[in-house]
Amino acid sequence: MRDETKVLGLVDDTPTGVSYVRFFQPFRHLRDLGYSLRTPGKRLTLTRAQTNAPDGTLRTDGTLRTTGTRRTTGSWQPDPALLDDVSLLMFPQLVAAPTGPDGNPVELVQPLCAQARRRGIPVVYSVDDWIDGIDAANPAHETIRQAEHNIKALLEGCDAAIVTTDRLKQALATRPEMSGKPVHVIPNTIDPGDWAPRATGQGLRVGWAGSSSHLEDLRLVLPSIRSLQAKHDFEFVLMGLIDMPIVEQIRRIRSGAASFGPAQRRRAAAFIELVRELEGIRFRHIPFMPALDFVRELPRVDLAIGLCPLQDTAFNRCKSALKFYEYAASGTLTIASDVEPYRSEVSVRASNNEQAWTETLDLHLSDPAAREAALNEQRAYVMGERTIEVVLPLWREALASYSLA
Repeated sequence: MRDETKVLGLVDDTPTGVSYVRFFQPFRHLRDLGYSLRTPGKRLTLTRAQTNAPDGTLRTDGTLRTTGTRRTTGSWQPDPALLDDVSLLMFPQLVAAPTGPDGNPVELVQPLCAQARRRGIPVVYSVDDWIDGIDAANPAHETIRQAEHNIKALLEGCDAAIVTTDRLKQALATRPEMSGKPVHVIPNTIDPGDWAPRATGQGLRVGWAGSSSHLEDLRLVLPSIRSLQAKHDFEFVLMGLIDMPIVEQIRRIRSGAASFGPAQRRRAAAFIELVRELEGIRFRHIPFMPALDFVRELPRVDLAIGLCPLQDTAFNRCKSALKFYEYAASGTLTIASDVEPYRSEVSVRASNNEQAWTETLDLHLSDPAAREAALNEQRAYVMGERTIEVVLPLWREALASYSLA
């Protein structure tokens, strides 16, 4: 390995939940081993890719009649200088096409992969979801379908991939573009140094943290929450879901509904139905916040129990149990659906029916000693198996296996 291995990660400078875990966190710890992470910055310099094309007129038979003169055309592409002094180029699982100065999309994936290949720079694709299996009801479905050309280009242009689970590795292997390419499994992790002790003593609280892509998962537990609040005095806390207060989201849905396309209407209807199901439940909503703020906020919220309901789908089975790791790091007991990825890692699980969720949640609300014992077991597992220090050798092994420039 060179004295310094410079990795260019095609992620935004501001960490998201995913980019923090898959880029910023590991490379912070890899710094002492000679690796440094660079991001493109707030402004991406573009150059005009010039090509010559014949000028002329189109015949009625579809052929071009040239006039003998030439005109210069071209598309906006990332400046090749972006790869100067770079040892490895690393893409996240989804790269959008930004808009160029002429209002047209800027293609990043194919030009950068081609530039990297010409310069002998390996390209690594970091994948954390089985995006081929995404359901049409998922809010990210449209975005992913619109980016299929980029996904295909990433699969074709990469030299290797890094994934989060063995099941995701198996799923990725079904793509013909990945034939013969190495795929390294590196689990998601938490960094214990990021997490403060839980601020206990604020009353009994049960919480759920996630995005609006998990509306159907969240609905699995709402009947149990409603019935158990009649028996136990606890507050239900929703963290995330959307990036604004729920009443504001409803107002925006109603004011903009006339302009919604079919997919937007489906998502809006699902959100309104969820809000209806929250009626009669004593809950507090904390909107989405930046990733590093969430790390600080979760222990402060003082959740005795964190819920991880999850539908049993091909897409979900390829996910990691990251939310479980975060709950454990914050001193919160996890109760999860008895499905993958939680089945193999979480000690307290419930089948995906109301009776099972009600009975499991009731037991741990009623018995603080059982709750504490289960939490200690879960924390021991996470701190022993899913911290960045434990998984760092896998990062080092994967990165060292590439033929770095």
